[in-house]
Amino acid sequence: KLPSPSYTIRTIEYLSNLDKNIYLLIGEDSLKNFHKWYKWEEILKKVKLVVYPRYFEEKNLDSVDFEYVKLESPIVEISSTYIRQRIKKGKTVKGLVDDKIIIEISKEFS
Repeated sequence: KLPSPSYTIRTIEYLSNLDKNIYLLIGEDSLKNFHKWYKWEEILKKVKLVVYPRYFEEKNLDSVDFEYVKLESPIVEISSTYIRQRIKKGKTVKGLVDDKIIIEISKEFS
């Protein structure tokens, strides 16, 4: 387990010991503020940034001046916030995340 606070760069550094090809998938809503993330420039040096479209976001991302790949995918109205809220309320997330993730979440919070 990595120390708190859980910065993305720490996870990436850990994973880079296992695999040199790391993709970071974020929602389009997070892209606009990515430049505010802790060590964001270092993150961009270590990963391929992939952006998932969001139905509620403005499509004008002209202010983003770094490289990323935007997925051309159907828009699904599920977010990590939604999943965390369900877990906090004791509701199932089966079908929303992979079964292996559910096992890890159960270990972490039980």
